[in-house]
Amino acid sequence: MKRLASIQPHGRHAFRACRVQAALGALLLVGLNGVGPSANAQTSTGVDSLAPVAMGRALYRGELPWRQPPTLHGVTLAAGAQACAACHGAQGQARTEAGVAIPSVQWQRLSQATDVRPAYADTAQLLRALEEGRASDGRPLSAPMPRFAFTEDERRALIAYLQVLGTDADPVPGVDAKRIVLGSVLPLSGPQAATGERIRQALLQRMAQVNAAGGVFGRQLELVAVDAGPDPASASEAAVGLVHSHRVFALVASLLPEPDAKLLAALARHDTAMVATLGVPVSTPAREPLVTWLLPSLATQVAALASEMAHACPSATRQRTERIRVYYQSESAARSLRAALDARAGLPHLDWQAAPDAVAVRRKLQDPDAGTQAIALLPASLADVARQAMSEVEGVHCLGTLAAISGEASAAGRTHELVALPMPPVVRESAADAPLWPLLADSALAAVAEALARAGRQLDTARFVAALDTLHGFAPRPGLALGFSARQRHGFDVSYLWKEGSDEARPSPRR
Repeated sequence: MKRLASIQPHGRHAFRACRVQAALGALLLVGLNGVGPSANAQTSTGVDSLAPVAMGRALYRGELPWRQPPTLHGVTLAAGAQACAACHGAQGQARTEAGVAIPSVQWQRLSQATDVRPAYADTAQLLRALEEGRASDGRPLSAPMPRFAFTEDERRALIAYLQVLGTDADPVPGVDAKRIVLGSVLPLSGPQAATGERIRQALLQRMAQVNAAGGVFGRQLELVAVDAGPDPASASEAAVGLVHSHRVFALVASLLPEPDAKLLAALARHDTAMVATLGVPVSTPAREPLVTWLLPSLATQVAALASEMAHACPSATRQRTERIRVYYQSESAARSLRAALDARAGLPHLDWQAAPDAVAVRRKLQDPDAGTQAIALLPASLADVARQAMSEVEGVHCLGTLAAISGEASAAGRTHELVALPMPPVVRESAADAPLWPLLADSALAAVAEALARAGRQLDTARFVAALDTLHGFAPRPGLALGFSARQRHGFDVSYLWKEGSDEARPSPRR
């Protein structure tokens, strides 16, 4: 359901607009330029230095390679097929895949007889099955099962892990009987340190509320926050280091740009989710099951704005518009955004126009062929020039802007304007009393706590991500509903503010 709100040109709404404009501008900077001034990334500890059970888990899941790769009919398996979890699943439960029955490898199941085999009497029998391909009754295992050549450390670690697989003793990183540790990558030094600290404090405050109520299935929530560094590369390094450290269950409310290939690989390798991420990505990333955002991407916001203008703008502009001109300042910043939008079907035709300065903005918007609708992806100062330029041209005109880029004008002026917000209006209206970043961080942690509760006592990443996808309609606070689902990877939907142009802004249409 779309949200369409109106705004008064003066008074408390104008004050709130000023407060939110600066914060929304910071959102864009995070999405495009990264955060923080100095890197202080967590370093990796190395999986093979862990205790046997944890090492066995890493081997089972493919987080740690075998010293000698497994083989099938004498052929070395590809790297992606060497993990036990690739066939037997993260929980080692019995299942069927492509018509092939895959047995459970949980020791509690292996030690029980089935219709097709006797029970495995001890771990020596199980090792014979893995290394020699002989079942508990001595028969050869079916062909899909590879053969392993373990080192002594690998043998001991894998057996130790299979004995706890599928139980509460399964050592999920960042989770034990008493706590769940969550990580966050934030700017904790330099120009944005105050923002990072406000986010951290909001996370801690919500965690304290959850813990005071008994935690999640008796487990207390804890936070490990690391500095993002001066740019997207250092932010990614900090996140990768935190994932490799095996200290945290998930990354939560991190102030990060779009994850690069290295970070995505680390998340996949360690089966770690990066959820309710703050900042605004330029384009909607390809669906990554382990990655969700709190706010919609710039591409999603522009697409929603262009579609909404067809309904919200006066009929006089709609009837005369076959295309919408999109004005932008920086070619490099607009390139990926334009590519993302060109790939979307069903949008009005977008005519992209570079407008690097005030002179160019005024000249292009007052061009006789400019049309009656425009979207200004311009900073606040140039957006004001665009509003003034459109007001000076005869006819009824409609301007679309993104609050994440242009902020909000304190008055509508003479031109009709539709402003797209990357969040529900209640966030904007609350910002005068509750600063934006803490409010977003609080919403992120509330969503994570709810997903943890829905995932159940026996926690793992698969259950957690599946629970997060059920939060469609969950409201961290009144009027602030989330839209997470299996198909939607951002929490808040785009909402709109309609600014009615003044009556004197409606001279006869240009001939």
